[in-house]
Amino acid sequence: MAGALGVKLPHEPLLTSAPLAKNAAETLCHRSTKSGPDEDCAWYHGYWQYLRILGIVATPERHADFYARALGGLAASGQYRRILISANADYAMLAHLLLAYGEAAKNLSITAMDICETPLMLCKWYAERHGIEIETEACDILEWQTEKRFDLIVTHSFLPMLPAAARQALMTKWRQVLRPGGKVVTTTRINPDWTEAQIKPDDERVTAFRESARREALKWHDVIDIDTDQLAEAAGNYIRRRKHYSLRSESELRTLFNEADFAFDRFDLVAVKGKFSPSQSGPGTSQSATYAEFVATRA
Repeated sequence: MAGALGVKLPHEPLLTSAPLAKNAAETLCHRSTKSGPDEDCAWYHGYWQYLRILGIVATPERHADFYARALGGLAASGQYRRILISANADYAMLAHLLLAYGEAAKNLSITAMDICETPLMLCKWYAERHGIEIETEACDILEWQTEKRFDLIVTHSFLPMLPAAARQALMTKWRQVLRPGGKVVTTTRINPDWTEAQIKPDDERVTAFRESARREALKWHDVIDIDTDQLAEAAGNYIRRRKHYSLRSESELRTLFNEADFAFDRFDLVAVKGKFSPSQSGPGTSQSATYAEFVATRA
């Protein structure tokens, strides 16, 4: 499959796996916490792949060329076989990784990590369909205690899901679990206008996004196994609850990595087109935005 710019895309059987995710989320997305109420992310993982089918959320597909080139180059070197996928909404990042590595993927040692079991279930399901064995870790990476050392960490837009203090802790953890010379391959949005007030979208944006989802869902109503109104409400719930802490500048991002003793091999700011303007959507949606695409090496 090729994208709009002719970039080869991995095969992702969303119509098959979306119902699996929704059903699994009813059980797997419920987590007990050490303090406070239990957590439930079924509003996210249970409907994420349906929102992907509608094409209204931000996914690794928008950076397919970058991931193909960056990961393909590392695959060719033969030196980056122990890989951590740090945070997974579903199997999308795994799919781009396997595509970039090609036949070499069979010799990889891959660990997929997320705080929730639902995306990890999907990663296992996808890996099995490709004859690949992977390990999974269901935990908060900031609390992860491990003796494992990886050659490569790959993730998609994970940094803006964490507030500034937690991002610094993440850099410490990434450095800890990477071997010297190990690399991070990822993307993140850069938004100079971001403020904490934008964490929670106003009712007007929620309504606009929900109705956009409804219009897209009507096009798929004969194909997907979910009611249009239910999916529209899920989209509204997603944008209302999804938190996003955008980095504001290239300098802020560079400082974050440099202070953790990472050096950039590649750093590009790119304009990514999306379906929506900021007034019509919110965090994690298909907005037109500026992203940093980069590869960083641990000292």
